Amino acid sequence: MHKWFVRIGCMLVAYSLLVFLSDFLPVDLWFAISNIFSSEKSGTYYKVVATESWETYEYPVLLIGVALIAFGKIYVHRKNT
Repeated sequence: MHKWFVRIGCMLVAYSLLVFLSDFLPVDLWFAISNIFSSEKSGTYYKVVATESWETYEYPVLLIGVALIAFGKIYVHRKNT
């Protein structure tokens, strides 16, 4: 059972880190990838606007993931002693 806590915790931590790192991707990443296969110039422009804070879901997921990992490790330590 403790392995599942650690695994789920690791998945949550990885998810929150991916969400954080996705903020550094260029806005037109998919457009740039699609231009590799076509030579058309598009008149599409992206406007970057402020949105609600991303911390509202990233930090709680990170904290829950770290807590699950810690709980799994403590459970194993207490079980072995």
